[in-house]
Amino acid sequence: MSAPIHIRIGDRAPIVTRSIGRSDGTSEALPSGTTVVLRVFDDEDAATDYTCTIVSATDGTVQYAWADDEPVSASREIDEPVQFSYVFVITFADGRVVTSPTIGRDILVIHPRLRA
Repeated sequence: MSAPIHIRIGDRAPIVTRSIGRSDGTSEALPSGTTVVLRVFDDEDAATDYTCTIVSATDGTVQYAWADDEPVSASREIDEPVQFSYVFVITFADGRVVTSPTIGRDILVIHPRLRA
């Protein structure tokens, strides 16, 4: 698993990036027709999928840049950090599906907005 990603409500960075790797440590190529989603599980374990951009098909690198109100609505008020989790789900043109990480989920920590 990767180091946790930290983001504050209302922020659009950091961008989530992953190099999809095989169990032997080599890169998983992402040929034409491959789709990748970032599947985020909120603090109630409800999943939301976000379509990723393939940055390098050869190196298996994908990314997702947050849009407004992602991954948490800017109107949501929290007083303490909230832990979400995520995986990348890769679907190849032949129907094969690979999840990264293979075991468990990576962590996304949502922090309260700064108050004036």
